[in-house]
Amino acid sequence: MSNHKTSANVKRINLISIPILVELASYLLMLLFLYAAISKLVILSEFQQQMMESPLLPRQLIPFLAFFVPISEIVIAWMLVFEKTKKFGFYLSFLTMLTFTLYLITLITVAENAPCACGGILGSFGYFEHIAFNTTFTGIALFGCIKS
Repeated sequence: MSNHKTSANVKRINLISIPILVELASYLLMLLFLYAAISKLVILSEFQQQMMESPLLPRQLIPFLAFFVPISEIVIAWMLVFEKTKKFGFYLSFLTMLTFTLYLITLITVAENAPCACGGILGSFGYFEHIAFNTTFTGIALFGCIKS
């Protein structure tokens, strides 16, 4: 009898905490994307110059990408605010973080000294720390995709 009550209590706690964890995931991703976007927009010309030094990005797309990336990050953060768009925001968060992570892995494979065009504190990370950070947030976004 005691075991059954304990099991029911654990189940109840898990059901209650999943929505809280989903909200926490959305807040963490919102903060990340807003911080990253603002950091890039504040130093837009430097951000664009760092992108120009990447051997992976086509030069003709860089002026477009320099605006598209931070604006996309703001849109994704905004989507995570509303229940109606939150699920899609999680999917876009996951795809964006996965893309950024794969880009970094490819970048360090192709070019040893290519600068990171991430801006803010993320720009001061080494590649290993940055990939670990991105992987963590990719996992947070995936959790949101599955549980929201």
